[in-house]
Amino acid sequence: MPEEFFQQAAVDNKLVLLDFGANWCSTCKVVDRLLEGAWPGLDNRLLWVKVDIHQRPDLVERFGVLSVPTMVMLSSREEVLWRKSGHFQPRELEAALAQLR
Repeated sequence: MPEEFFQQAAVDNKLVLLDFGANWCSTCKVVDRLLEGAWPGLDNRLLWVKVDIHQRPDLVERFGVLSVPTMVMLSSREEVLWRKSGHFQPRELEAALAQLR
């Protein structure tokens, strides 16, 4: 059963960025602040979905998330296009998007 965000991404012709994290994760908070700063340049291509690992263990298992933060970029057809665990810079995400053009 497709998640609502995949349906929305298909309608908006965007990719999905699943942002797996937890409230207790300090690195998650740092990465989220970095993404928020870069978001104005990314929002036309991505639908950012924050996923609390404690609230959505089904998605954690489905995408094989072993640590947080983990970012998974997917097509609206649920194909994994890029993933990164741990601290990263938004330019890494931007580079991955540039390769998909």
